[in-house]
Amino acid sequence: MLLMAKSSNESGLRLHVFLARLGLGSRREIEALIEAHKVQVNGRRATLGQKIQPEVDRVRLKGKEVYVPRSPRKSTVLAFHKPRGVLSTKSDPERRTMIMDFLPRSFRSLYPVGRLDLNSEGLILLTNDGELALRLTHPRYEVAKIYEVKIRGNLTDKKIKHLERGVLVENEKYKPAEILSVHDVTKFGVKKYAVVIKVFEGKNHHVRKLFEALACHVIRLKRISMGSINLKGVPRGEYRVVSDSKIRKLREELGLQEEASSQHAG
Repeated sequence: MLLMAKSSNESGLRLHVFLARLGLGSRREIEALIEAHKVQVNGRRATLGQKIQPEVDRVRLKGKEVYVPRSPRKSTVLAFHKPRGVLSTKSDPERRTMIMDFLPRSFRSLYPVGRLDLNSEGLILLTNDGELALRLTHPRYEVAKIYEVKIRGNLTDKKIKHLERGVLVENEKYKPAEILSVHDVTKFGVKKYAVVIKVFEGKNHHVRKLFEALACHVIRLKRISMGSINLKGVPRGEYRVVSDSKIRKLREELGLQEEASSQHAG
């Protein structure tokens, strides 16, 4: 255990980033919980800035185990259609409406993967599979996410080429995006476009910042797919239980073939 703790502090993923990716709060909220001694790693009190190895470390939040590496239990994944105005986290001190309010009690132990802004809508995955959640959100795996976006502003061919080459946002180069379709929906002389865009990373306010860097304002944003899981047939505010075969396919796409075959055998 001592060796494990030492390894976690030297390399790996920062704890507050990891827990935020599991939908347990914003990075600042997680940092506050760590400072309040509400987080443990391998039975020891966590510290600010601590790094963990998700493949081996066990994490508890407020006394509850939130992540067990290589859990032997069967993977469960829900595809939830988040409405606008609903938080994509599991808890909120202001008691605003959250995605968990739409789920039956039997699914409330699942964790959301890939947060959406309060004013965005669309696909949120929820799962008990920690490794799957990590790989879906880690930049290294470049999981494709497709969004339907309505923007206000002049989206020229030159700007589209910028998106496809990679846009500089706040002195950081974002990875190239794919523009799948563009439709001019201008009304009353105000330039508006309906765009379908595919991105391969998931930074905070990612798609909004891409268009803002090109002087275009996002007025509506809806995520319709993550990896091979899409939102087709799921009404707003409802969910679909993802089949074992689709979970297996998703795990294989993310390099989890061995675990997929053992977890779903029989």
